[in-house]
Amino acid sequence: MKELEPEVYVRSYALGKTGIHWRKIENENIQYISESPNMLKERLVKKKTGDLGTIGYLINYQNLSLVLMRYSEQLLFMVSGIEFVNKQTNKFGSTIETEVYNAVAWVVDPDESNSISPKNELKLRHLAARSLLSFVGKDKDPEFINTINEAINFKGLEEFEVNLNKINQLTENSADKLEQLLPNLDKAEGDQQIWYKKVEKTSNEQEIISLAEKIINTGLPEDDLAILIRKVDENAVSVSPIDLKPEIPKFKPIEENPDSTSTPVNETKEEDQTSQEGSVTIKKSKKIKILLISLLLLFLTVLVVVKVMKNQQEQLQPQPQPQLQPQLQPQLQPQLQPQLQLQPQPQLQPQSQPQSQHQSQPTIPKVNQ
Repeated sequence: MKELEPEVYVRSYALGKTGIHWRKIENENIQYISESPNMLKERLVKKKTGDLGTIGYLINYQNLSLVLMRYSEQLLFMVSGIEFVNKQTNKFGSTIETEVYNAVAWVVDPDESNSISPKNELKLRHLAARSLLSFVGKDKDPEFINTINEAINFKGLEEFEVNLNKINQLTENSADKLEQLLPNLDKAEGDQQIWYKKVEKTSNEQEIISLAEKIINTGLPEDDLAILIRKVDENAVSVSPIDLKPEIPKFKPIEENPDSTSTPVNETKEEDQTSQEGSVTIKKSKKIKILLISLLLLFLTVLVVVKVMKNQQEQLQPQPQPQLQPQLQPQLQPQLQPQLQLQPQPQLQPQSQPQSQHQSQPTIPKVNQ
């Protein structure tokens, strides 16, 4: 019986109207636009609102992360948040640089016996281990990230194409590469607890290496499960087991609207819509809250300052008025009174007339002589 090879899906960004989209890579020539893998569209995760969302609800496609999951007789491994600077030339001949975050997903379907071959499962665990090691430091396993970016080439403004041979090198050569990166791999033991144990944050490189070794040596449980590992710092990661059997929220019976058939379609697009809008994480939401609080405090401060200045002006304006009134009245009264007393000066005229008569009398007798 021929063993099924993992299916490959690649998510990237085109400069034109197509934008961010998934492509299913069947071979070098057949690479068509597709929805995300079905396992990423299943509504399996309990959201804060109480209803169920997709795995994409927990993933920030702009931050390095990996998902390894088993669900409904399928296996999936995805690495996302692989940063790449895309240089494209538009129709005017100008070169445009765009920051792109690539993602690759491998999906393994059951064979004719309705089971997953141990070999294919091990391939996905090898990819998960290499991906984890590439998160830590710059020299641990840069080849893994570089190979993915080199395999994605942009074709015009609306499309990208994938060199499937390069992608396949990761699945074919990872076992040998891991033996070089992990010299004590043969001594490492498996630990089923890694699939269920939550780690908020670990920056210990040896602990991360130990986790990679356990992922390689520990088979996935037969139950449906998922594990999400995210890079949270330069050399730190967090590990989150995902419950794929959440309790279905109990709602009061409500009559279903027969015309509401569009709801499932919209829900299946949640993961892509969330990722295109930036996949806002808790860290970003905290920054937004801090910014809003800062703006509110600034506004209140300005409002208080304006109000205080206005009160000071109102207090200063009425004070000069009572001081000017008593000063003007005494100054004007003494100036006006002397002007009124000078008007009776014509009383001096009777004194000047007798003097003129007295002087004219002697001239008369001289003429008579």
